[in-house]
Amino acid sequence: RVHGDTWLSMKISLSVVAIVAALSVAALASRHVVLSRTEAKLPKHYVFTDVPRPEETMRIWLALPQRNIEFLLAELDEISNPLSPRYSSWYTVDEVQALTATEPGLKSAVLAWLHKHVPRRAIRVRSDSIDFVAPVSVIEAMFETTVKAFKHRITGRRALAAVGAWSIPSELADAIEMITGISDFPIPRSSAAYAAAEAAFEVTGSSPYDPPSSYSRNSALGQGFWPQFGRKVPQTLKSLYNISSTLSASGVTQAAVEFQGVDCYAWLDFQTFQADIGMTFVNITGVIGDPNFDPVNCQSESNLDIEQIMAFGVDASATFYFANQNWIYEFTQTYLSLPAAQSPMVASLSYGWMEAESCQIAPSVCTQLGVNSTGYVERSNAEMAKLGLAGKTLVICTQDEGAPSDNNAQLTNAANPVWPIYPASSPYGLAVGAHALLDAATPAQRANIDYSDVPICSKVHCSQGTVESVAMSPTAAFTSGGGFSGISSRPQWQDAVVEAYLSSTGLRPASTKFNAANRAYPDVSAVGEAIYYYAPGGSSGGSGSGSGSGSSSGSSFGVGAGSAVHFEGGTSASTPITAGIISLLVAHNLALTGKPLGFVTPLMYEIAALDPLAFNQPLAGGNNTCTGWGREMPCCQVAREGDDTLGRVCDYGYSVEPQLSWNPAVGLGSPNVGRIIDAMTKLNEIRKDAARRTK
Repeated sequence: RVHGDTWLSMKISLSVVAIVAALSVAALASRHVVLSRTEAKLPKHYVFTDVPRPEETMRIWLALPQRNIEFLLAELDEISNPLSPRYSSWYTVDEVQALTATEPGLKSAVLAWLHKHVPRRAIRVRSDSIDFVAPVSVIEAMFETTVKAFKHRITGRRALAAVGAWSIPSELADAIEMITGISDFPIPRSSAAYAAAEAAFEVTGSSPYDPPSSYSRNSALGQGFWPQFGRKVPQTLKSLYNISSTLSASGVTQAAVEFQGVDCYAWLDFQTFQADIGMTFVNITGVIGDPNFDPVNCQSESNLDIEQIMAFGVDASATFYFANQNWIYEFTQTYLSLPAAQSPMVASLSYGWMEAESCQIAPSVCTQLGVNSTGYVERSNAEMAKLGLAGKTLVICTQDEGAPSDNNAQLTNAANPVWPIYPASSPYGLAVGAHALLDAATPAQRANIDYSDVPICSKVHCSQGTVESVAMSPTAAFTSGGGFSGISSRPQWQDAVVEAYLSSTGLRPASTKFNAANRAYPDVSAVGEAIYYYAPGGSSGGSGSGSGSGSSSGSSFGVGAGSAVHFEGGTSASTPITAGIISLLVAHNLALTGKPLGFVTPLMYEIAALDPLAFNQPLAGGNNTCTGWGREMPCCQVAREGDDTLGRVCDYGYSVEPQLSWNPAVGLGSPNVGRIIDAMTKLNEIRKDAARRTK
């Protein structure tokens, strides 16, 4: 047998991932490989609770060897090139799956092993992956391991995980590339609410998971932070981003994606939100994916995702709540398996984790087993590329801790000052940062938006601002993420703008601290600060929740006394907003070509080159001066007595260079949708002219 060790963990699913195909010939010849046991700490806040009942079940995912990956990537480059005559000629999902299908003999060998232990009805087989559900007792026998139960001390979330050594038959080493699900530790989605709960736990030893959301208790900016700026409703950003009221996402299907069983939403809250913004009520179409509704672990930001994508992707033919129990690899497998009628054209993902810690295990064991973050990221990237080639658009947040990330939240890690975030760092998604919208300082900066038909704006001050800045202190209680991948090489479609940035005098880390030749992100940004949404938690008029309507009306799947008005921020807000805008662009492309936009990122860079006014760059700022999320944020702008790091920490990220079209803080900037649509039409005419000339 081939053996593995725990803990191998990832976020948001901190999972054991075993890549066994890389084992040496000598190891295989022995038919039995045993790795030295490695002890590692459990993920933060997890503790052992008990031995699971034998009948409790686990889902295990097996990634099988793929074929034709180089051809797949070449096809994606060609078909996503806006100047190619084949632009938007996407494959079907079945065609993509056939392209990468595992050699039949290898798949048969794996299935023969599974059929000895697991009923056929519990096994799901795809072209290059298999997953199955089995009781703990069966998992322990199959992998020669022990499974124990763990609990997250703040959320109460239960996790089953294999401990000690585990193994698979040696003869399957060439047939299985990666295993996930054998040791999962779900990590809560970053939010001000969770940060408040975590802070309370550190003091009291107990905390509700979804307390009233409040930046004011946790932000360095204090009680008066949010009232400094006008609140943002969809009408605010539609005016700012030149989104015509005649635009519609008709014919488009879209989804807000949630991970780790955070499958909670309340349609009555959607109804309240839409009434508050003057929108006729439209409910979601349904739940897709792998749902597991859990009223204890609800997060109010799930409502945020749905409410924003629907408010901007108006009149979409379908809006789905896409539920997932695991992380990116497993999500892609579920996505590729959906029936055509339930497979969204646009998917919004407001999740991420440190790219370099997709494998959080002792490096020596990762090396021996062929297991590392690179393996997980590269396989997941291939699956994301498959989705792009099948005409699907992934819109992904860059997280809210600036370039330093949670791994350098106190700005004290000089050896590794910046940590790229995955999957935002993947070349196969559209990575989204965040801006803040400042209040109008002069009459000339005033938007003069008529909010008379927006009921919530009669109760709170809605913004009339027109000037954007990077989301960071003091304009936001979070810092927009961005940087350079440590794994994925830079795609050619962003070479020109990235090289221009690297040739500038813009502030950035020392050249040895990031890989300037790799994928750079974000691609675009949108306002993500003081965004209105209606959801569980909070209290009407409370700090951080804003003031106004709604304290406990409506339905809530979450903990707490009903639902309330929220005004919060993060790339968790700018991402579904951008996804809804992308749905409008998809509708336009359907009218032009009859095809969805699919892998949209190269188009954004081509449009920026064609029309420099298609995106709005903030005038100053960066993601280097502060870090943090809903807690005290270290800021290198403020000198601290006896602190000798002031000059050092300010290069723990990247600055905006307003004379350039792109930077690692906000990417190309925020969209001018009217000009983007005009550019799409122009590019379509260029392709038609080229086709006529070649006849």
